[in-house]
Amino acid sequence: MPSRRKYHTAASKPTAKYLRACAKTDIPNASARKLVILDLNGTLLFRSQSQRGSSRTVYTRPYMPSFREYLFHSETRSWLDTMIWSSAQPHNVAIMVQACFGSDKDKLIQIWARDRMKLDESSYNQKVQTIKDLDQVWQHSKTTSSLPQHSVYSTVLFDDSMKKAVLQPYNHIALKEYDNEMRRKDFSLTSSSSHPLTVLDKHDTSLLALVGILEDLRSQENVAKWIKDGHIIPQDAQAPSSIDKWFESDHNMQHWTLKGRNALDRLGILIQANVK
Repeated sequence: MPSRRKYHTAASKPTAKYLRACAKTDIPNASARKLVILDLNGTLLFRSQSQRGSSRTVYTRPYMPSFREYLFHSETRSWLDTMIWSSAQPHNVAIMVQACFGSDKDKLIQIWARDRMKLDESSYNQKVQTIKDLDQVWQHSKTTSSLPQHSVYSTVLFDDSMKKAVLQPYNHIALKEYDNEMRRKDFSLTSSSSHPLTVLDKHDTSLLALVGILEDLRSQENVAKWIKDGHIIPQDAQAPSSIDKWFESDHNMQHWTLKGRNALDRLGILIQANVK
């Protein structure tokens, strides 16, 4: 287990070096491989509140089986590495990873939890704002021979919390938090229909949209520049109040969801919401 170092709240904005990298073009020896870092609670799943004497129930986001199959399809793995980084404690991360990935969890290149967040003992055991410093990931990839090397140019973090990405905001794409209200709506759609395929487009399609975004990022030389330049907003769409809130536009969601569906169809992956 990594040693816990004192949490420094002063480091709360991008460095000048990082911002220069986000604007860079014509990158020498640019890696064709990309890295996607996935959050868990609120991003891939909703975890119920704990009740006295019982454990919390995990409900995966709609289309998790299709998303998982896409990530680990042989064609996708030829260019994309996938890892988990959650602010939950390791034993809870293990439960959530199992719910999302099952036996495929061994295909994740890394699984990081709260013990990777440089928290002191007191903060580690309290509900405090945490930051995912992606430089830790990049430095770790450079010093671990068994891992592919990644950098600001090749990495995207999918996380429902914008605050967790304050140090590298242009390597982050936010999602609408998957909460109990959204989960109840998705479940009611499934339970009220005897023909699940007829309600596919009414479920939350965020994970299908992520597939579409990854397909676009695949060919980018500088992932951070793509995000910084606002390419998450299609050219024919009206920009939302904040690019970080791209998902609030139905047009944006439909654009990326369609790209995701097309990619899954091309790979022969069954598109299934699998809401339970």
